[in-house]
Amino acid sequence: MSPRGDRWAYTDRAGMHKGIVYVLVRDRSLVEDGRVRVLVKGKNGAISLPRVDGVRIGVLFGAPGECAAVVWNPPGGEPPRCEGNGTRYVCK
Repeated sequence: MSPRGDRWAYTDRAGMHKGIVYVLVRDRSLVEDGRVRVLVKGKNGAISLPRVDGVRIGVLFGAPGECAAVVWNPPGGEPPRCEGNGTRYVCK
């Protein structure tokens, strides 16, 4: 967690968990209220991603017992939706 509390990072250079070597979760609410950026990098620049319509992401913010949920629509659907392929996802 950054000193300002607006960024959390995970690093594992060996990629021991499914080849993931870096994860960054960043508060982007100064750009737009409620905006969050999630960045995931894989070992040697690649990780095995599932089909975009099968992706499920859970991020917990706040104290235990607090939660928020977003249901992403499939590619081509109304926003919020995720588009992507085997190398990159963009969810807006």
